[in-house]
Amino acid sequence: MGSNQHVTQLARQVNRLFEVAKRPDGRKWTNSDLADHITSQTGSACSRQWVGQIRKGAAVEVLASRLEAIASFFKVPVGYFTDSDRAKVIDAEIELAVVLGKLGLVNGLAELEVKGLHLRQLTELHPDDVPLVTSMLQTLIEQRRQRAANDSG
Repeated sequence: MGSNQHVTQLARQVNRLFEVAKRPDGRKWTNSDLADHITSQTGSACSRQWVGQIRKGAAVEVLASRLEAIASFFKVPVGYFTDSDRAKVIDAEIELAVVLGKLGLVNGLAELEVKGLHLRQLTELHPDDVPLVTSMLQTLIEQRRQRAANDSG
């Protein structure tokens, strides 16, 4: 993957993580939050402007230590940023977290980790299977709601 493609991919991944990862109080993380974490983890100053450049796909130089810090901040393996096959699996896990969140079952990636629902642990599940899993979950939720309505009515 060329340098520009890698920077564009990194921007997409970081922005996706910012979309789905939430603080414990439910608010979204900020560029400053990530910059502070990177500074703390690497011992090297990082600014919110640098994080903004990453998110815009404008920053070209990303040290391995900063990638590791970004990964630890969002609680994803660093391989998410360095291994395209692994990234596909983790993207599927992120999508599952979003779906489960919309169904009211979990509150983002952090809660998936707490509940132990890791797609990357389910080696037989292919990222292309996520729509099927989503449909099955939606069916289960609908059946549960119908049973609850019947029991209360």
